[in-house]
Amino acid sequence: MMMGPLLGSALYAIGGFQLPFYVTGGALFLLTFFAFATLPSKENFAPDMRWSPNSGIVKNELTYLECLKNLRVVMISSIVVLSLLQLTFREPVLQFRLIDLGINPSYAGLIFALDLVGYIGVSVVFSRIPKEKKNLNFLVYLSMLIAVVGLFFVGTIHVLGVPDSLIPLIIGIIINGTAGALCINNSVAAMINILNIDYHRRGELVNNIASGIFAACFSMGEMLGPICGSVLTSITGGFTHGITVVNIAVVIMTVLTTYHLAGDVLFCLDKQEYGKFGRVPGKDKMAYIKNVPGEGDYHKLEDEEELLEFEVKGVDGEKEGEQKK
Repeated sequence: MMMGPLLGSALYAIGGFQLPFYVTGGALFLLTFFAFATLPSKENFAPDMRWSPNSGIVKNELTYLECLKNLRVVMISSIVVLSLLQLTFREPVLQFRLIDLGINPSYAGLIFALDLVGYIGVSVVFSRIPKEKKNLNFLVYLSMLIAVVGLFFVGTIHVLGVPDSLIPLIIGIIINGTAGALCINNSVAAMINILNIDYHRRGELVNNIASGIFAACFSMGEMLGPICGSVLTSITGGFTHGITVVNIAVVIMTVLTTYHLAGDVLFCLDKQEYGKFGRVPGKDKMAYIKNVPGEGDYHKLEDEEELLEFEVKGVDGEKEGEQKK
């Protein structure tokens, strides 16, 4: 997504309008044969996850609608849409902005590639952090706050009277790439953790649905971005004013996510049960046990007759319990 404009502009400069389509079409054609040759057959795909009476996996179907009733999943899905929208908003209108700044539009591909600077940098840094030490929900929420700062430099700062310059645009695009990395790299895992609270015995179905929701939101944001870029720039009369409208939408989402995150923190400070999957209201009186030995995963017991009471020894995201007799 981020390399596309850079490669497209380079191929266009080499061979004109048709060359980018020939190259990408040929690459996709070759990848089709590669996929058929390397993907496993249905019979050999994840045999250890097949359902059996003794597998401990619930065979009941889980629907997308049921998962989307979870407020956290809806919020993360909305963040994914906005994150992709703010990344792709510039695609149809960036060249006009470069003309306003007195820069040759042929450099648009290089400007788009600046997203990669922030994206790769953040991805490398956070890949070195152990999984159990990352608060995925917080990182996804944080991406919205960072996106607000990036969009401010891209366009809003000039609406407030700062003279036009290329430097704020470069800084803002790099920051937006950072925000995109935090959201894209952590959203699927965050949704899986959230859904595992209620549907821990649904096996791979939870993973598949979380991935499907993410893919749908990713595609929606990627589609809406260029549309909003064209429409808002046309309606507001300029690139900077269009970006400002998007910035306002991201600010609103940031306020909502900050409020939700503050609720998590207050529950934690109030010594309510707080597992690695997020907030667990104490009023539910649901007990948690270790789901995967050695990995610290917790899940909610679905059988009320098996409920156990645990003594919470900590609220720092990792809790230990002792069964009370």
